Amino acid sequence: STVIFAGGDIAPVEPAAAAPAADCSDFYGSVGAYYRTQATDTDGLFSTSGEDTNLYTKFSVTAVLGVEKTLFNGIGFGAEVAGWSSLGWDDVASRAPSREGGELSMLFATASFGNTAVKVGRFALPASLSPFAWSDRTAGVLDVTFEGALVANTDFADTTVYGVYVKNTFDSPAGVGTRTAIGADETGLFALGFVNKSIANTTITAVGYYVPDFEVLDEDLIAGFVTANTKLGDYKLDLQAAYVDIDEAADLDATFAIGAKISGDYGMFDASLAASYINEGVAPLAVAGGYWLYTANEVDNVLVAGSATSAVLAKVGVKVGPGKLWGSVGYWAADDAANTDALGARIGYNFKVAGVATTINYRYLNTQDDDGRDDEVHQVRIEASYKF
Repeated sequence: STVIFAGGDIAPVEPAAAAPAADCSDFYGSVGAYYRTQATDTDGLFSTSGEDTNLYTKFSVTAVLGVEKTLFNGIGFGAEVAGWSSLGWDDVASRAPSREGGELSMLFATASFGNTAVKVGRFALPASLSPFAWSDRTAGVLDVTFEGALVANTDFADTTVYGVYVKNTFDSPAGVGTRTAIGADETGLFALGFVNKSIANTTITAVGYYVPDFEVLDEDLIAGFVTANTKLGDYKLDLQAAYVDIDEAADLDATFAIGAKISGDYGMFDASLAASYINEGVAPLAVAGGYWLYTANEVDNVLVAGSATSAVLAKVGVKVGPGKLWGSVGYWAADDAANTDALGARIGYNFKVAGVATTINYRYLNTQDDDGRDDEVHQVRIEASYKF
């Protein structure tokens, strides 16, 4: 079998028969819309005035068109373009507003030789393979992509070995989602990892990173992530550990983090419980994407860096009509000088009608500390996408 990069993942598959000339199955795309409003009280959520300095609204419609095709002898290519517009929406934002524009999100060449595959150019990195630097989508648009090379090999039984080099990120301001840069200078980022499925119902992924002259502190950075996904009877168990260190960076502590999640499906209902711990290290757990622990939330950005943080997050869902109604509640405690704590909750509904996948959710975050800080943030997000 050959090796392909399906949706950013790497998987061995049997070669497919050549498609007829008129077949358009190599193309994909989507149209979508994204709306977000945020305020410090519910009365200001849908306001159009800037009286509340924390008021934040954003609206964009998006369009994405991509193609990935094998041409001959294992040689192929891929490309993706995206465009967005606020349609004249008058944004109210304390941060950068939405903008009109477009981008060449991906442009890469592929080649396969036996059980080895290569991708070179501008491409997305999935979080399942690269939890330290990865790509996500908002309303169909890739938030960040990378320029470099990726090589994968499946010669070993039940194992995919892969290596990545990316020089920088392609990071134009789409006005949707959160866009971050890799933080490394021109020397880029190197990664080497593997995915193993030799244990029944279990996937183990391990990947290590090296970033010479990490731009933030002008020191070398190393990082390692290990993830295990398995089943215990009717339950699914996910585990992840991470270690990030910056060489001789003012004797700052390395960052160690561990997370676990257990989840189950009970017909109409599903539920999960997750917990995580991050020590007092200051090295970042992600340079592009976000913390990939199972308690991840916007709260990660409001707690004090360099403090030990413990978290627990519970989530339940129930099938209702054409979709699922769900809710979650989480608590984060930081062991810093001010004993910063945060409580977050969400309730949402995900559904699909006439091919349009839509999610609507309300998010609440309360942050407190011993210095008298007691901040609230209310947020509503609506995101819709039709894929073709």
